[in-house]
Amino acid sequence: MYRIPGNHAKGLTLFIRTALDSEDLSVFTSNTDFIFTYSDLVPDRTVFEARYPHQQVVYIDRGLGDPDLKATIADVEPHALTPADLPKWWDDRHNRGAHWLTHYSDRNDRLACVDALAGRPAYQWVATLDGTVHVDGFTPLGGPDIVQILGSAHLGFNADFSLVLNPAWRPSPNAVTKASLMTSVGMAANLAEEIHGELVSLESALRQLP
Repeated sequence: MYRIPGNHAKGLTLFIRTALDSEDLSVFTSNTDFIFTYSDLVPDRTVFEARYPHQQVVYIDRGLGDPDLKATIADVEPHALTPADLPKWWDDRHNRGAHWLTHYSDRNDRLACVDALAGRPAYQWVATLDGTVHVDGFTPLGGPDIVQILGSAHLGFNADFSLVLNPAWRPSPNAVTKASLMTSVGMAANLAEEIHGELVSLESALRQLP
């Protein structure tokens, strides 16, 4: 988790988390916040998730099978799902109580996915894969919810790397508490500086008194 200084006047701090996604189940490491992989590749979720007790494992549906509808990310790209598949995909999972429903696409297909959902709320994972984070229509570093910025050619192994920009998407344990504490620390530091300044001014004024 990376901490980026925000607007200190308002005591804001932005937390950005990281994710790896791959179809090669052997490449995942323990140094990202999330592991994303395809639901059709994992026959036993309990065994797979036990390998990564300190990370969140999230499953992607690419249209090749999703046992028990366990995937909460719809993969919209060639040879996978299409924007037209999203309404039924969303309804099936929402009706079973699934949360954090998300669609993945590149920048060109993002709006088609939003339009196809016709108002159904969904998070957005957008691929740039060129090292850039900004996606048109969003405040830089403020959205979309997830940005896939690097592919295997950049990483040197068979995986893609993403930044999770939205702290409300699958909140990491204690993330809200940490953010709150960091905000409090920042505000206390600012207050301490102001108090120190006032004390210096008072001391100077006292020295000038007869």
